[in-house]
Amino acid sequence: MATYNGERFLVEQLHSLANQTKLPYELVVCDDCSEDDTLRLVRDFASQAPFPVHIHPNPQRTFYHVNFWRAASLCSGDLFAFCDQDDVWLPDKLSRCAGEFEADPDVLVVLHNSRVVDEQLNDLGRSHLSISRRFVTSPRRPTPAGQAHGFALMARRELADVFDSLGDVGLKRTSHDIAAFILGDALGKLVFLPNRLVLYRQHTKNFAGIGDQVTRRQWGRISTQRDADQEAENLRNFANVARSYSVLCEELRNDPLAHVVPISARMVAARTSMWRKEAERYERRADLYAARPGSLQAIGRLVSDGLRGDYGLRVRHRMGLGSLVRDLLYLMGILDIARRRLKFP
Repeated sequence: MATYNGERFLVEQLHSLANQTKLPYELVVCDDCSEDDTLRLVRDFASQAPFPVHIHPNPQRTFYHVNFWRAASLCSGDLFAFCDQDDVWLPDKLSRCAGEFEADPDVLVVLHNSRVVDEQLNDLGRSHLSISRRFVTSPRRPTPAGQAHGFALMARRELADVFDSLGDVGLKRTSHDIAAFILGDALGKLVFLPNRLVLYRQHTKNFAGIGDQVTRRQWGRISTQRDADQEAENLRNFANVARSYSVLCEELRNDPLAHVVPISARMVAARTSMWRKEAERYERRADLYAARPGSLQAIGRLVSDGLRGDYGLRVRHRMGLGSLVRDLLYLMGILDIARRRLKFP
């Protein structure tokens, strides 16, 4: 757990840890020079917690991702889970995630869904992530982009050792959850769970919230050229994310990590290529939505992408038949009508 001036919601989170059906092996708290009662609250909890609590105040302020990785590196168990100070864990979070690691030693990271709530923990009626079914990555299966969120992530302890051993690469400067996501994806398997295992609290002082994110609900609404332009921009943003992931994976190929984790060079190379191709597909699809519906440019774009194989099976890193139907409807100018009755990806 990384803390900083978290007294307002901290007690509820600490109690939710003590209410887990599978209790934590330990709680490691790194405090980033809090100026409120955060440390006192943690110490009070430590005096009665049903598991060991180790408190490490930082001598000076750090960046939040540095604080999280410091806490992870101080863990002594086989697994670690990033813990925010303002959320609430549901009772089966640890047991449900730990079971995935026990079932498959190649799994390095587990991510799960969450329930979005307000300050008083009232359900806002939506999930934070778009995980609709259990999903396991492999060299032949695409990795869902944009699904890395620390409060919903558990990883093997070795990943913290890998991170500590990295040289001066971009991964060291990115957020803790993205770094864990990339490392796990490049070196082993990721498991995505649809289970909503955390109450993700939204309040006025969230360091990162969901207000500016594109939700699945918004993606079906393309009724004007302006909406199409917005979707093209969103797709280019996804392309940039995928491209940056490819660069980070490429950097991993040049770091001597084999002494920490038995890395498959083939896996890292496969992930580097996968993210690069994913970026290219996002760019091509953005070009489609940037063109006017029914124009020769848009039709040519769709035909070209189809012949290239972009709409093949999702398990082969393609967009799938549902995306082809959706894009055809866009070209015909009737997507806005269709989305009222059908849900296409």
